[in-house]
Amino acid sequence: MEILERNVEKILAVLSLLAISLIFVYIFKNSDASIINWDEEKVNLNINDKVYENLYIDKINVPPVKAGDVVTITKKDFKLSDNNENLVFRTYGSTIDVFLSGENIYSYGEDLYREGKTLGRGYHIVKLRSLGDKTSDLVIKQRIVEDMSYRWVDFFKFTSSNNIWHEILINNVFGIVSGIFLFSLGAFGNLVYVVLFLITKKNNLHLSYSFATMFFIGLWNCTTSGIIQAITGNYEIISFLEYFSIYATFVMYLFLVALIKKKSGKTKAIDIVKLLSLLILIGATALHLSGTLCISKTIMLFRNYALIVLLVLFYTLYIDYKNQKKYENVLLIGNCISFALIVVHIIIHNFNLTEIMDITNDNLITIAVLVMIIIPLFLYLLELDEIEKYEMQIRVLKSLAYIDKLTGLGNRTSGIAYIMDLIKNGFDYYIVMFDLNNLKEVNDHLGHDKGDEMLVNFANCLNSSFSDDYCKKIRYGGDEFIVVAQFDKVEDINDNIKQLFRVIDEVNRDGEKGYSLSVSYGIASSKEFATTGFENVVKLADERMYSYKSEVKNQICET
Repeated sequence: MEILERNVEKILAVLSLLAISLIFVYIFKNSDASIINWDEEKVNLNINDKVYENLYIDKINVPPVKAGDVVTITKKDFKLSDNNENLVFRTYGSTIDVFLSGENIYSYGEDLYREGKTLGRGYHIVKLRSLGDKTSDLVIKQRIVEDMSYRWVDFFKFTSSNNIWHEILINNVFGIVSGIFLFSLGAFGNLVYVVLFLITKKNNLHLSYSFATMFFIGLWNCTTSGIIQAITGNYEIISFLEYFSIYATFVMYLFLVALIKKKSGKTKAIDIVKLLSLLILIGATALHLSGTLCISKTIMLFRNYALIVLLVLFYTLYIDYKNQKKYENVLLIGNCISFALIVVHIIIHNFNLTEIMDITNDNLITIAVLVMIIIPLFLYLLELDEIEKYEMQIRVLKSLAYIDKLTGLGNRTSGIAYIMDLIKNGFDYYIVMFDLNNLKEVNDHLGHDKGDEMLVNFANCLNSSFSDDYCKKIRYGGDEFIVVAQFDKVEDINDNIKQLFRVIDEVNRDGEKGYSLSVSYGIASSKEFATTGFENVVKLADERMYSYKSEVKNQICET
């Protein structure tokens, strides 16, 4: 049990790394989406008065749009078949109206638009009624409410499936599995961290920031892959959580890097970026909730800001490369990988490289942030080994400094430290001063080995008589011992002292030792003094001990 408690943080980190590795294997093993029953139709696209004919809308470099633009997607002479009973498309920042045979069969966002509120992003699912053998025009009208230079329609397909959300989610198995996994692991990890903190009072910020990073990137994956929409059906929540979670991920990562680098003295740039990121997160949240900042501007801001942050981190890690520890060099490599992946992601989105985008989708940014999670956890394991070595050395040195070698009791230094800790926390205490009678005579006539044996026997008697956790047994020096006890009443101490004399009596029944244990004692309480200093309490206990000694000099035993 003690080994488990001592290594619980390492076990938690190892299990996290193992789980992430297994999830990667599962994702790539099950990422074949060829079984999905999607059908594509060529349509006409009209932006204001400009027409683009006969194209697959989610595979072209759609031109930028501005707030107020009217976009119409039209499928002429549309006829239902077994494969196109439902229309599924994903858009950003626009109102939606779907018409079939001139009848409005689906709408979104008109009320929000009139109220000046932010419109969300997400999948729109439109069930198409049967036309029999007839044909009709299918028209989707969008009113754009924010400037968008990226793909504002990135999914436009038909399906005959009755379980459409299953089809949508299977289409992005990487984001779904990694999102649920990281979100759950982050939430569970932080819960375990809080429980451990309440039990052990040990504050491990490294693990806390790591699990917080997992939680937020998992939440981001859940929003972009459609899970949150499938659960809530709310486009506005998706938009808010999408940018908030990715910003929060970066903030947690920066806190984590600053924690790793805090001993190097090269953290000024990281601290500045960390503070700036926190302010941007708070400011962007306030602007978004007030309707001032649209989702498209938030996304573009983040893409460019992420590059700046990673460049700063790269510079900070690189300039101190030769003086860094091995785990900091690994952090630099991981940061370079993330930087490269995010650069590719930004290029793909900003230049509408659709062929590549169909393959990568949002997986590049997901992998980049996964690297940000895995690397710090791996570094933590490396650093933890070094910490454990130092802690072992500290325990050895502390035992040498705080333990009396002969008796195994605490020495004077540990006793003073214990009393000072009680005073610091405002606890009252009793001090019982013991003096071992006739030790000098035993040393002179029987030898120092017998004198040492006498000291050890008395220490054993103390341990068996004052066995409570709130009794600290100390060899104060030579033949003097003290017990520091947190009893409520002096009668409790007297009961233990009576027990001590009974134990001494049992030891003395063995007449082969050549000596008999005999002890004098004095009791004093911190309650007897107005000041908090322990010296007066020790002095009073010592005086009462000598007073007792003079009264019953050479007393062998008291029962």
